Amino acid sequence: MDMLDLNNLAVDVALEWKQTPEYLDVTTKLQALKSHPESSAKIAAFEKAKADYAEAERFGRHHPDHSRYASALIGAKTALYSDPLYREYINSLSAFNKITRQFSEAIEKILDSCLVEVKSQCKTGEKNG
Repeated sequence: MDMLDLNNLAVDVALEWKQTPEYLDVTTKLQALKSHPESSAKIAAFEKAKADYAEAERFGRHHPDHSRYASALIGAKTALYSDPLYREYINSLSAFNKITRQFSEAIEKILDSCLVEVKSQCKTGEKNG
């Protein structure tokens, strides 16, 4: 098996992840968030405030609108993070990221167990290739 085969398997795994209840929950909540007018407006306001603040940050505190943009960013972030649909989305995304992180850590442990010593078998019980 070469790297191309491994990459193809990784694509297959990613496609399988897209069928998990956790992934489907994230996408459902994201769609609900985007399709809700008030939530979409809060997202747009946050993105604009973030861009304005980033522009002011390029010049530092000497930018004439720095404090105004900082206040606007804080207000937009507070409004967005208090949105119930946004909180549901973030919680769902956090749960999905947790299981993908656990999966990644499990793969790393398996590979590490194969590399620590030259063994005929890894912790999975399969022969080294």
